[in-house]
Amino acid sequence: MKSLFLIYSLLFLSLLTAKLVQAQSLPAATATRIDGEFATWHTNKSPGAVIGIIHHGEFIYKKAFGMADVENKIPLTTKHAFWVASVSKQFTAMGIALLAEQGKLNIDDDIRKHLPYLPFMGDTIRIRHLIYHTSGLRDGFTLVGMKFKGENTIPTGMSLLCSAGKLV
Repeated sequence: MKSLFLIYSLLFLSLLTAKLVQAQSLPAATATRIDGEFATWHTNKSPGAVIGIIHHGEFIYKKAFGMADVENKIPLTTKHAFWVASVSKQFTAMGIALLAEQGKLNIDDDIRKHLPYLPFMGDTIRIRHLIYHTSGLRDGFTLVGMKFKGENTIPTGMSLLCSAGKLV
């Protein structure tokens, strides 16, 4: 149920934001339509969702629907943080596609072109490999564990990546 909700939400937002690229602010009719789409989830019996649309670095729409904690009747707010985990991959890939379309990078670039401090790991890792998860780099579970210990910082993560050695 939650994954279906997430899929529909992301699809809806991606279609909606495609029309908003030229807009300076969110049209009232669009805000009303979003509110209508999520109205059925805006109860004290439903897990919630937060919708945010940003244009030129500013929120043009931001609203919470439903509950952060159904059992304890805690409403969701726009201040709640979410663990987006793997969902961020689609946004990263889209960002890379936009940069490639603008000619700012090529998905066949060696990642060391953009991250020159990374050592050579035995095989060339291309941006394409990162998008398709075929780089050979180890997963981030070590970094996730470090986060819970309060040890996960950008320098620590980069140090681990740079010291990875040759790919297996």
